[in-house]
Amino acid sequence: MPSRAPLHAAANDLFASAQSELTIVSPYLVPGDAGLAMLRQVQERGATVNVTTNSLGATDEPLVHASYSKYRMPLLKMGVKLQELGASLSQKSDSLGDFRSSSGRLHAKLVVIDVPAPVHRVDEHGRPAANATTPNSAS
Repeated sequence: MPSRAPLHAAANDLFASAQSELTIVSPYLVPGDAGLAMLRQVQERGATVNVTTNSLGATDEPLVHASYSKYRMPLLKMGVKLQELGASLSQKSDSLGDFRSSSGRLHAKLVVIDVPAPVHRVDEHGRPAANATTPNSAS
């Protein structure tokens, strides 16, 4: 079986490249000491770090959550914006039905790094132009 070390190193380098924002969504977040150091480096550079993961009540892997829980306070103390998804999704809604019996937990894994804000162009009359572009594609 091939080593995962090169993949982890490449991911760590990519995450560490964040200049303005790093958002991580993972149901099973255990950053380890190296991941914690990388997140601290990103924070110290002035980037916002957002993390969303499962709460203990939502996870289907309580042993992984126990490992993650050791990192919760260090993440919060360094300024990471941490959200934990709870087990219940919402109250009963007339339009959406009753979700209280649904199992609300994350499954997807997602990372977003430095998404540029759209630039909204207007014409000479102040009306929205036909297109919005990102700063990198603006002429």
